[in-house]
Amino acid sequence: MLPPTTIPPLEEVYDSFYDNNTKIQFRIVWLGNAELLLDYIEVYDEEIWEGYFIDNISYRDLMLTNYINRFNSLQPNMKYFVTMDEPHSFDNYHPIKTVQHLLDSLNSPVKLLTHFYPGWNNQRESDNTLKSWKVAAKPARLMYWYFPYWVNHSSDEGLFYYGQTLKAAAELDANFFATVQTWGYKLSGGLYKDYRSPSPAEVSAQTLYALSFGAKGIFYEPFYTYLSWIGTAETGVNVIVEGIVDQSFQPRDIYYKVKSLNDRIRGNLGKQLVRMKNTGF
Repeated sequence: MLPPTTIPPLEEVYDSFYDNNTKIQFRIVWLGNAELLLDYIEVYDEEIWEGYFIDNISYRDLMLTNYINRFNSLQPNMKYFVTMDEPHSFDNYHPIKTVQHLLDSLNSPVKLLTHFYPGWNNQRESDNTLKSWKVAAKPARLMYWYFPYWVNHSSDEGLFYYGQTLKAAAELDANFFATVQTWGYKLSGGLYKDYRSPSPAEVSAQTLYALSFGAKGIFYEPFYTYLSWIGTAETGVNVIVEGIVDQSFQPRDIYYKVKSLNDRIRGNLGKQLVRMKNTGF
């Protein structure tokens, strides 16, 4: 029943853009002079969230414990479970934070690791995407990718923006992991689209750049070369995603650079670089 001071609308308010089948939407109907205050809204699915995070918590914890115990023989070498790839919004962040909290409460030696993407200028969701992710999701380890080698853009430009993300990452987590670009979208005619494969020197530059900011782990991706499709179904094109080895699993030129870098990082170079602390950009 509406309060006596409320003047109901004369007719139902209809929004032609309202679609029950499209994502999660809120429909607000004007109720005359009534003041509506939304204090809290919770949206969740029934099968997973309600079933395991509300109604059957003890069973959920038992399932998680049994799953963790399956990997006991791999300790102490197994460090992380990999989550969904590249979460892009806050509604993705909360479940990851919740599962990490559960793993901690169960004393799991294995943490979550998320392959995060902050956007080309680290300004998605906020003016500092990495910080928003770190604060909202509270990842056990900050790990992200940023690929600086674009078609029709200089290496200097791409590395400049990459440096901005390294600075942000180092300020948030002194033990962050970084990803190095080893690929490009290659068209059938030999030209590249959007991203170009880096040279061995560019792979080295991105690696040492990350380590100079104190990165404690480097990921090179992808390893294999494979066929892909980019664009829409109507206007997209077939591309070859060049990796560290070609489609015949033979080493490309950057394979030898990555191998050389790994050998150096295991030696004195790596020992010195991982001791470095970020002092500014």
